Amino acid sequence: MHRRSRSLAVLAVLLAGGTAHAETSAYCERVSKKPETRSGYEVVTIDANSGQVVDGTTRLAEDARVQFIFSGKNPFRYEYRFPVTSQPLGAAVALRFLQMIPGLDLGSLPSATAKAKDIKGLASSKCTTPEDLEWVKEVEKRAKALQQRSVQVRDNLGYFEEANSFLKATETDVLQDLPLICGRAEQLRAWPHAPGSFTKDTDTFKTQSEEWAAFLGKDEGLNGKSLSVGCQDETEKATPTFEEEADAYQKAAAKVEAELQTHKVAIQQLDSVLASTLTREDPFFETRYTSPRDEPTGVRAEVFRRDLRTENAPERLVGTVNLELGRSPFSLSAGIVFSTIDSRRLVRQSSRVPTEDNPNQVGLRFGYDEDSDFTFAPAVFLNARLTDNPRYNWGASAGIVTAAADSTLRIDYALGLFASFRDVFYLHLGLQAGQRSSLAGGFQEGEEVPADLPDPIPTTKDWKVGFLLGFSLQLN
Repeated sequence: MHRRSRSLAVLAVLLAGGTAHAETSAYCERVSKKPETRSGYEVVTIDANSGQVVDGTTRLAEDARVQFIFSGKNPFRYEYRFPVTSQPLGAAVALRFLQMIPGLDLGSLPSATAKAKDIKGLASSKCTTPEDLEWVKEVEKRAKALQQRSVQVRDNLGYFEEANSFLKATETDVLQDLPLICGRAEQLRAWPHAPGSFTKDTDTFKTQSEEWAAFLGKDEGLNGKSLSVGCQDETEKATPTFEEEADAYQKAAAKVEAELQTHKVAIQQLDSVLASTLTREDPFFETRYTSPRDEPTGVRAEVFRRDLRTENAPERLVGTVNLELGRSPFSLSAGIVFSTIDSRRLVRQSSRVPTEDNPNQVGLRFGYDEDSDFTFAPAVFLNARLTDNPRYNWGASAGIVTAAADSTLRIDYALGLFASFRDVFYLHLGLQAGQRSSLAGGFQEGEEVPADLPDPIPTTKDWKVGFLLGFSLQLN
């Protein structure tokens, strides 16, 4: 039989419950289910292999109590650590790396079940005496028990095939069908594989098969009385013997025992992982709890993972989740704005003031210095968030703009909407309002300044409004 086909045949018997657990254990059923949520707690589920939140929100009320559930663990491949505030950490598996256990080709083993004949027909006209009938019942009983024992011995020899298949099935990050994987782990852990156990098992079956052959060769029944000749012949012809199976099992056991020594370290490592995993109540899910008493403003949950199947693999940070408790919808940001309000300063400008006597005479006229149709200035905004998303938000903002006008630092006012990215970078759109000075006293721009006009230049202040575009970064 092809090695892979034989391996699948062995596993089919195992998963059908032929040798160990016929059904998933209560332990596997229990630990394969996602933990129940605790009343009064906000639940946040985090994938143990990506560090991403798969269920729940990262922004909670100030008085929220949090239940973290870390899901998707593969304890047969990775060692995990989940620091959440000051919660205790899981116990580590003390080994360098989990080596692969190879499959083992045992050749084509005979099947006692396949060649077993139906012996219920022995109760025929040839077995009619009371002694014959008692003998038939005992033969049926012993033949069935030895057939079952043959199947068990044969399947126990498949330890290497099952160990190899189990390690391959648990190579991936995410395990499928947790109860099945857990059940296979329990079977593998309980599988008798101590050195000498296979030889002892097959030698015992060899002795049992010889005793069975001797039992069938007797001429008398159970009470010492002779059987009828026809019934004795019929029994020998209809009942299978097991010498061929016993010899094949002994040869296979010798191969298995040799492999046990060759792969001793790998088997010990697998046993260590199975023992440390199957004694925990949280092999596939882990739960952490925190409350406002632990962290009044936020909680950080980190996911660390180490590959057990890579030699000297370091522990690596998979992801970090930050929870904000009692987060205010208000924020303060500072940046730069552009607006359509003019930015200019009234001054006495030197200019030609021609007269009849001197056409090149230089004098002073009213004018503007630093004349611009736009204002470019720093600003500070108070923002009120109207949505609550991890990445993008929008809301209303009000701010002050420190605009330079009329040789002084004036305060303008801004009002509008904003869009934010991760509550760090803000884009503002709105209106800006501020006072700007203009000439008073009936004077006009470009008019000559009277010689007797004292400082300062007569001005009046007018409110002006313009469109605003701004960028800012959050401060708090």
